[in-house]
Amino acid sequence: MNDKFTKIILAGILLSLLIIAFKPSPTPNSTRPIIQNDYTTGEKVVNLGENKIAVVYTDKNSSIRGKILVLEFIEDDNTFKLISTDNYRDALRNYDSQ
Repeated sequence: MNDKFTKIILAGILLSLLIIAFKPSPTPNSTRPIIQNDYTTGEKVVNLGENKIAVVYTDKNSSIRGKILVLEFIEDDNTFKLISTDNYRDALRNYDSQ
């Protein structure tokens, strides 16, 4: 009886390992666009979570350096919607003058 019980347990463990080994891997969600930083133009993209990103202009030779654009991804249209803009350099200049 003990030998039969051990065989059943070992068969169950083997079956579980086979299921884990051959389980298909989940497919990635491809509805969101892949966004990469473009370091040659001085723009950085920051993920803010829940379909929101911020584009920060960091080029030292640009007149829009410090500008931040906050965008929301609209899945239905597969487009981005501008939520707000700001310029962190203006905020830093105002802080220094106080």
